[in-house]
Amino acid sequence: MHKNTLVLTIILAIIAAIVAGVNIANNSKPSQQAPTPAPFVTPTPAYQTYSDPQCGIAFQFANTYESMDSQNGGTLLTDKTNPKKAIAVTCDKTIDRPKMAKDQIETTTIGTVSATIFKDREPQSDTAVLKLFVRHPSKKLDIFIAGSDGALEEIQQSIRFID
Repeated sequence: MHKNTLVLTIILAIIAAIVAGVNIANNSKPSQQAPTPAPFVTPTPAYQTYSDPQCGIAFQFANTYESMDSQNGGTLLTDKTNPKKAIAVTCDKTIDRPKMAKDQIETTTIGTVSATIFKDREPQSDTAVLKLFVRHPSKKLDIFIAGSDGALEEIQQSIRFID
């Protein structure tokens, strides 16, 4: 046999042995299946809508709140994660405004309607309480929304009138 042919045969035998070894190694491994994708879960919305057709008011609030109707016809929303945080809503033909110093009173708007916020403190817990008063433009009802520990600030931008 010619010397070049012998070298070529040896090289081809080595390559064949390597290919055969790789093939055997791949076939001896357990087959890997693609991981099963996790089922799609619809996320829980971060906010819910509070809507009171009688008062004509609606707003968005965090889904950590739970709602209770009070005996006086209003609604109390309490935060399950922070017992100091709550929102109270009620309405009536007329609701008396508290008497407070001018530096504790702020004017704002709900839509195009002027509203007043009274800055107060809960004496037992020394928690800040903001009390918003606004008159519904078509129902002619006073609406009172109070929020403690930052709750009113969280919902204030989403408050809107409904008919």
